Amino acid sequence: MPYRLQHARPEHRALLQRIYICQRERELRGFGWSSDQCRLFLELQWRARNASYAAQYPDALDQIIVRYELPVGHLLPEYQNRGLGARVLRDLQRACAGKGQTIVLSVACDNPARELYARLGFVAVAGDEMYTRMEWAGS
Repeated sequence: MPYRLQHARPEHRALLQRIYICQRERELRGFGWSSDQCRLFLELQWRARNASYAAQYPDALDQIIVRYELPVGHLLPEYQNRGLGARVLRDLQRACAGKGQTIVLSVACDNPARELYARLGFVAVAGDEMYTRMEWAGS
């Protein structure tokens, strides 16, 4: 399953925003909001998230997954459950294990990806009613 990682560029903004909105939409389903209200709220959240990440992690490297020269982001829903995310994470684990590095992630409590992370050896170390912090210690 060939893929490569590529630095996210300004032209990937719409793709990354779409992924963010797709991931968060299920959280808003029970609110009774219209589609337009949900979209506006999530666009505002997207901007706030980006500003917060930029301030908290100024040296962070944002990458996207590219498969067959098609940017699929951090995985668009139509590319999920096909093994690509697991492959990317296993490759990252191999790279980190060789350096003794730990991988830390935060995942929404209702996100089915939690099962994938657990299968790959990530352990829940903290969390609240919305998000779980998971870690994988390279060994």
